[in-house]
Amino acid sequence: MQKNEIQKMNYKIEESNLIDKLNELNIEIPDSLTFIPENISEVNDKNDFVFTDSTTDFKKVFKLNELSSSELDSDSSVYRSRKSADFFAPALFISLSMLSENQHLVAIAINLASEYCKDLFKGTIGKKTVKLDIYVETNKKKTVKKISYEGDSEGIKDLTNVIKSLK
Repeated sequence: MQKNEIQKMNYKIEESNLIDKLNELNIEIPDSLTFIPENISEVNDKNDFVFTDSTTDFKKVFKLNELSSSELDSDSSVYRSRKSADFFAPALFISLSMLSENQHLVAIAINLASEYCKDLFKGTIGKKTVKLDIYVETNKKKTVKKISYEGDSEGIKDLTNVIKSLK
């Protein structure tokens, strides 16, 4: 496990069993920017997926900026709302093909997430913490790394370089 702190950025990178879990649930590995349910590691059925409530906002922001995204295959969409000073951003999956062929789209997605969080916290007082997980496919259909970020909205944009370094 790797842990780094750079200015306003605090993240860790670890191996993820996401590919195994998707295979277990008979879900095809996404080939684009995809929102992952927050309870992916705990479910035994895709109908039990729970997404963070900010997923709907992120989908709208991405669509307004002509960035295509989707939710992981599910027959129902359940969203969890939290009452917390922290902001829980939706987990994102970035496929190897997207990382290899469309790095600019990765940068756009990360920048949009950062800007959304900055706007969300505008005018608030106190500590403003964002929690964000990003799953990055590093080897086609075999290996996924999970980046867990916790920090302020400014630091999110620096994750682009972290993601690119995993390729």
